[in-house]
Amino acid sequence: MNNPADLLFTPFDLRGLILKNRIVMAPLTRNRAVHGTDAPQALNAEYYAQRASAGLIISEATQISPTGKGYAWTPGIYSEEQISGWKKVTNAVHAKGGVIFLQLWHVGRISHPTLQPHGGLPVAPSAIAPEGQRTFIETGEFVPVGQPRALLLSEIPAIVRDYRIAARNAMTAGFDGVEIHAANGYLIHQFLCDGSNQRQDSYGGSIENRLRFALEVVQAVTEEVGAHRTGIRLSPVSPSNGVFDSAPASVFFPLIKELNHFDLSFVHVVEGTTGGARDFKGFDFQAFRKEFSGPWMVNNGYDREKAMLAVSSGYADLVAFGKSFIANPDLVARLQWDAPLNQPDPKTFYGGDAKGYIDYPTLSSKPADAVPKGYHCITPSLIVEDAKKAIEFYKYVFGAQLILCKTKAGKIGHAELQIGDSKIIIFDSLTISDAVSARKYGGSPVELRLYVDDVDSIAKKAVAMGANLIRPPENMFYGDRRAFLEDPFGHYWFIVTHIEAISSEEMKRREIEHGWTDNLDDPD
Repeated sequence: MNNPADLLFTPFDLRGLILKNRIVMAPLTRNRAVHGTDAPQALNAEYYAQRASAGLIISEATQISPTGKGYAWTPGIYSEEQISGWKKVTNAVHAKGGVIFLQLWHVGRISHPTLQPHGGLPVAPSAIAPEGQRTFIETGEFVPVGQPRALLLSEIPAIVRDYRIAARNAMTAGFDGVEIHAANGYLIHQFLCDGSNQRQDSYGGSIENRLRFALEVVQAVTEEVGAHRTGIRLSPVSPSNGVFDSAPASVFFPLIKELNHFDLSFVHVVEGTTGGARDFKGFDFQAFRKEFSGPWMVNNGYDREKAMLAVSSGYADLVAFGKSFIANPDLVARLQWDAPLNQPDPKTFYGGDAKGYIDYPTLSSKPADAVPKGYHCITPSLIVEDAKKAIEFYKYVFGAQLILCKTKAGKIGHAELQIGDSKIIIFDSLTISDAVSARKYGGSPVELRLYVDDVDSIAKKAVAMGANLIRPPENMFYGDRRAFLEDPFGHYWFIVTHIEAISSEEMKRREIEHGWTDNLDDPD
């Protein structure tokens, strides 16, 4: 790796899982599970397989139980049919060499009775309705979220157990690990924040109590699948889904210190407002990162340059991209080549079929550089009467290498020679339009300048092969030793060896001595 910025595209050892790059596909809710069963289908498998070039895929949020559901047609991980559906996805991703984690999700109060078992109320830490929030129901409409009911103290252990079982099911389905969704205003986040948790028992009130549910879930999941296969997603300051805390730093800094004890696979942090502004006064994400000793994944508003800087500077180990992956299944290649990105169609984000899901175009090949590799902005083309003979001359005298040769009607129509770090193109006269050789005009109005290690030996070789030595090698006042010759095909060459490094002051003195002056503005 020559450029530290390229670190984003290099492999990363994620607690024993080797990721092929440091680009992560963030979890993206797309609402395309099978109606009635909430099981993934072949369409989902193709979608994820298309994006398997990501170093790590984190699946869309997946409900751990029927009460954890908050939107229509989101997948679950609590039934045999769902596990079987997810196996199709993991098999497809692994067949493409990808790594995939399942995101474990309980929406808490962000739901609607039509989505809950038996039409019940959504559950939450406290019976506080989120203001202005809507959810997506089976009719295909967004409707207001209603009033939740507060969980009974006796109900909480069962939800923790649901997380444990869901993690177990994820591994059965072939996932490489799981991510606990503790962000974006869903159940765990609701327990953490005083704006949504006003309980008076052991799960509310003090910071320690508000952390309890999150830490119990982490404990259960890591016991089930292992800490190195468990990540967690946090959004300390994002007001998503109406969740807020009066002093987020006082909650999330203690939380991150507690998470250090688990030796997790990673912490995935949404910086700023999910899908919005990254800056938030009063919360220091740099300091937050320093509190965690394990792999650090960042998210929200990262583009190519920001991502490369985050990784090369050592601030982040991994960078997650969300919406960019919707329209760019080959996002990794586009970022690496700095190619234009497809723009997603918001009308197809939630629900639907293949349109806007698996039909986005990929690059057919690497975008061409304006100047092809190995060429310079100006690349000379030499027209000669006998290209075959000219090639042999340049190979012997200048040490050229023939790298391409195309013939047409018995003549060389395009040959490329490499001389040092430069290319020249040679072709026989009249093979391209009416182009004729320098000999046709009795000489050439153009000279080529070639820098070599030993001008004297090159000049001798040229003369031996029929070149006309117009000026023998001589030392010039500007630090070069040069010879001037005409090759057997009518082209003029200055053959040069730079022999003296001259200071600007000394060069100025010599120029004056030899009658040269600077006159960039008016050469007359």
